[in-house]
Amino acid sequence: MNSPPRGVPTATHTLREITDTFSRALKSGLETALSDQERATPEFDEHIENGTSAYQYLAKVERSHFKTSEAQRLRELIPDIEYWKEDVRIYAAAVESFRGNEPAMEGWRNLALGYRTLLLRLGISEQQVEQIRLSIENTRYWQLEAELFKMQSRLRENKLQERWRKQHERRKKQAAPQSLQIKQPSTREAAQECDQVSSRTRSKTRSGRATKRGPQDQRGR
Repeated sequence: MNSPPRGVPTATHTLREITDTFSRALKSGLETALSDQERATPEFDEHIENGTSAYQYLAKVERSHFKTSEAQRLRELIPDIEYWKEDVRIYAAAVESFRGNEPAMEGWRNLALGYRTLLLRLGISEQQVEQIRLSIENTRYWQLEAELFKMQSRLRENKLQERWRKQHERRKKQAAPQSLQIKQPSTREAAQECDQVSSRTRSKTRSGRATKRGPQDQRGR
């Protein structure tokens, strides 16, 4: 009852036997995985019924294992000039077809930005790309750009003026209470002034009374 179940290595097994067991299991797993992949991927055939080349079909099948963005990134690893020339030819033809259909402004703008990005990715600096653009000899092209920047400059100037005006008004409001505080006398000074006025009034009243009593005192004597 204390004996281990069958298939479980015991202390009597050598290290080599254990290694061989794991190697066989690993090999079996790899063979199963390869078999599954072969069943998932159609066998290569030089001729496809719908006229698509065999390699094109195979590339489509293999590419489906990756996301679109990842597949595009991996395509960039292909170091063959003719391969990329085919891309240029097909894209250029698409551009010509695109022009013939007179696409919306957004389409042309995106296309222009795409070509600009391509130039940058080819290693051309932004300054060089701008110099290429400056070689355009279309008068209306530069008219539109001049009018755009002129309008944007005015908008920026108006915003700066409005900001300056608001800051100026804010400073005036902050300075107004201080000027009023300087002009108005303090409570103590006002009280002292009232006392002085009262004292002068009482003094005048006493002097007036003394003047009136003077002749009466002389008659009494």
